[in-house]
Formats: sequence, C-alpha cells, structure tokens
Amino acid sequence: MNINELVEEFLRYLIIDKGYSKNTVASYKIDLEKFLVYNKNKSVDDITNNDLKEYVKWLNKENLNEKSISRNISCLKSFYKFLIIGKYIKKNN
Repeated sequence: MNINELVEEFLRYLIIDKGYSKNTVASYKIDLEKFLVYNKNKSVDDITNNDLKEYVKWLNKENLNEKSISRNISCLKSFYKFLIIGKYIKKNN
C-alpha cells in the first residue's frame, strides 16, 4: 500500500472505528499531508524519530499556535500507532 492509500485508510479508521468528527478528520488530513510534503514523500518506513523531531521544530518555527502543534503531534502518534497495529510497518522508528 502506498503512503496516500495508508493515509486514506487511517482517515476512514478515524471516522468509522473511532467516531472522530469530520472537522477533526479534515484537520488530521491536512496535518498528515503537510508532514509528508515536509518529508518529501518518504515511505513511512523511512521516516525516523529524528525526522519527527525535526518536523516538530519546523512547526514551531512556522509560528503555529500550541494547540495546532499539539494536534499535529497527536495526529502523528495516532497515525503511527495505526500503522503498527495494522502491521503496515514493523516498528516505530
């Protein structure tokens, strides 16, 4: 499954299984798209903890408010947990 398919599967999971609101899912989609562009569309297996840390630093430099940064972090944690549980990746780098 390619990265875009994984994102769509994750978003469906949030709606169907988790009952997230459409607004939250739309925000998560934007957050994930921004994260993937930042990482130059690397595969999820190639993104490391260091990449995640650098992304959070970048978010801070972009002058996002704390709430937006927290949502971005929450989104990424949920996405990677979904990938691990679904066995789309073996471990969280």
